[in-house]
Amino acid sequence: MRRFRLAAACALGMAATSSTAATIGFEGILTPPTTLSLQTSIVSGGFSFAATGAGAGSRVGVYNNANVCTAPGCTVNGTASFLIYDAATTYPMSATMTALGGSRFALAGFDFAPLFAASVASGTSLSVTGQTAGGGSVAQSFLFQNGGSFVAATLGAGFGNLTSVTFSSDSFYAALDNIEVSAAVPLPAGAVLLGSALALGGLATRKRRR
Repeated sequence: MRRFRLAAACALGMAATSSTAATIGFEGILTPPTTLSLQTSIVSGGFSFAATGAGAGSRVGVYNNANVCTAPGCTVNGTASFLIYDAATTYPMSATMTALGGSRFALAGFDFAPLFAASVASGTSLSVTGQTAGGGSVAQSFLFQNGGSFVAATLGAGFGNLTSVTFSSDSFYAALDNIEVSAAVPLPAGAVLLGSALALGGLATRKRRR
C-alpha cells in the first residue's frame, strides 16, 4: 500500500509541473562589429530588461566588455554583459526584469560588478528587489567590489514565484552577467495522462494481488 501511494504521488507530481533552469548570459545580441548597444529595453533568454532609472537618460544595454572596456580599472570577464546606464549619471540607475508572457519565475543568483572599479566609492551597493505573485516583495543588497572583476551574488530562497525583479545601482554604471533563473512550467497534456495511467495501473495491480 505504501509503495503504491508513493508511486502514484510521484507519477502525478511529475505530470503536474516540471522545473526548468537557465543562465542568461546576453550572448548573441550584438552583431559584429558592434560592441555596445544602449536601448530603453532589451530581450534575452526569454526575459525583458527595461530601463527604469530615475533619470531621463536611463538606458540598459549589452556590451562586449573585452572590446569596449579597455580603460584602466575597467571590469571585464571577456564576454558580453548587461549594462545599467544613465547618460547624466542620475541615481539610482535601475533596470527591471520580467518574463516574456508574464510567467512567474525564480532568481537564484548572478554575477555583478561596477563598470569602472576605480570609480566606486566605499560602501556603495547594488540592490535587488523582487515583486512576488502574491503582491509582496523581497529585497537584498550586495556591496560593489573594487577588485576589477565580476563577483557572484547568491539570492535567498524568498526570490521565488516572482513577477519582476529590479536591479538598482547607487554608484555609477552596473554590469550584470550569468543571471540564473528558473520557472515551473506545465507539462504537455500527454504527460498528465501518463501520470494518471501509472497511478491507475498501480491501483489495479494492488487489487489483483488481493
